[in-house]
Amino acid sequence: MCKDDLPCSIIGADVSTWPKDSLLNVPTWLIESILKFKTTLDLFLANDFEQMTQSIDSLRSEEIREFYSKHALWAFKTRASDKPTENKTLQKLRMPSLRIRNEVFVRDGYVCQYCTLPVVNTRVFHEFSKSVGIETFSSEKSDTKANGVVLGFSATIDHVDPFSSGGDSDLNNLVTTCWGCNFGKLNYSIDNLGINDPRNFPKKVNFTWNGLVDYIPRLKTSRPK
Repeated sequence: MCKDDLPCSIIGADVSTWPKDSLLNVPTWLIESILKFKTTLDLFLANDFEQMTQSIDSLRSEEIREFYSKHALWAFKTRASDKPTENKTLQKLRMPSLRIRNEVFVRDGYVCQYCTLPVVNTRVFHEFSKSVGIETFSSEKSDTKANGVVLGFSATIDHVDPFSSGGDSDLNNLVTTCWGCNFGKLNYSIDNLGINDPRNFPKKVNFTWNGLVDYIPRLKTSRPK
């Protein structure tokens, strides 16, 4: 059973059935949502603003937000077997450089290595928000204001061996994750969470995906003057 009466709807109540290659089970409709967002960008670039607005309204933003909240807030609390260890004398630089982060994203095909969600370079969300206006699509750093797509699919970096317990910030210890898995793993080890090492079983998607980075210059040049 899940510990402390935490919700089990996303991985089930039977511990023996919990996935070993991911933190949580990802529903099919969630992946479909990011493909619909790609269509939304195409409609904007085609100047079809009426269809674009309808497409934004159909992104299931609130459902994604709900899944993100459970993913972020409950994954480690449900799965962790013990408290994480911490090394309070660390003097290393935690955040890898932009160059290294981009190298990790490309290496991993912009796919979350803990749940297989295709993720998006955050600059895409920011440029789109600037183009259509924050009232139409928000990329704010707020769990309540940002569109659910931003919360669910923003690309970030995770230290597989937690930085807080001595893990390095080099390519061999970094993997691409969605925001939800990054928060959901927190500073726990993969052993503590009972999941396989994602570096041994790289995640991929069954379609071509590059984090929508090719949209960044197109969004900039198509922005209203």
